[in-house]
Parts: sequence; C-alpha cells; structure tokens
Amino acid sequence: MVNIILYGDKGDNQIRNLIIDDLARCESIYLYSEKFIKQIGDKASLLIFDTASIAEIELSECIIVFKENARLSSIKKMPPNAIAVVSSANTELIEQLSAHRISLISCGMLAKDTLTFSSSMDENMVVALQREMETPSGKIYEPLEIPVSYNVNANKYAVLAYMAIKLLTENIK
Repeated sequence: MVNIILYGDKGDNQIRNLIIDDLARCESIYLYSEKFIKQIGDKASLLIFDTASIAEIELSECIIVFKENARLSSIKKMPPNAIAVVSSANTELIEQLSAHRISLISCGMLAKDTLTFSSSMDENMVVALQREMETPSGKIYEPLEIPVSYNVNANKYAVLAYMAIKLLTENIK
C-alpha cells in the first residue's frame, strides 16, 4: 500500500478533489481527512491522509504532497525515505525541507522544476516531466510529456502535484 499525505491548509481541497474525481477511477483508495473517512473501491492500494497539522510521520515510506501555501511549522520528524512534492514558488518550505534530507519533487513554471507545463491552455494542458523520476517501487520514468485535461477551476500547482502523485503511484498509462 502506498501512503500519501496531503499536507497544508484544510480549506485547500484541489489536489484531493483531483484524486477523487480522476485517480479513484483506476485505483481503490482509503481517504482520511479531519472531517471524514472514505473508502473508494475494494482492497485499497492507496492510503491518503489529508491534514493541516501533524507533528511526526513514522512510516517506512510515504509521499508527502505539500499544498501550495503549506508551512512546515508542525512537522518535526519525517521518514528518510519520504518523497516530498512541493511548489517551487514556496522557497521557504523548500529550504526547511532540505534540512530533512528527503527527496524533493518541485512543481512549477521554472525551467529547473521536475514537473512543469510544456503548454497550458484552459482545459488542454501538457505536463512535462523534465528529469528522471524514481517511484517508491523502483520504476524509473524518463523525461516525458503527458497531455491532461482537468477542470479549469484547479490551479496549476494542484494539477502538477496531482500528476506527480500519478507518476509516483505508477498510474500513467
């Protein structure tokens, strides 16, 4: 089972909504938030925690997806095998995470970002994986482009972070 933590403002549900609307079509999911616990499908392979505050993460492996404006204020301990997905615009968070020595996947509009857009027009976007990415199970994705079409109400970072989740959980066909 893959553990995914969505961390940040409890009012920011964009990444969670993309997971429910899209990823749940091909994966079974257990979703825990501060307000509900939900099972989508049978025999879940993804366990998703949506939280605004947590002090310690004691899992052997996990993917921590930091919401766009997340602050690291309350997390004091993270597993060394954690993979963090973060907005490149959130430089303070990136600096704080570097002290934890975990793998970082940056998402944004900069040439140095792991995931960015090669084109973005309304509902038709192309996400570019700009460098090699290894999944928790060891699969390696080479740089590639992925056409996506999601609700225009989702902000660009949410779409990029969600695509990082799809890649890391090997849900790119």
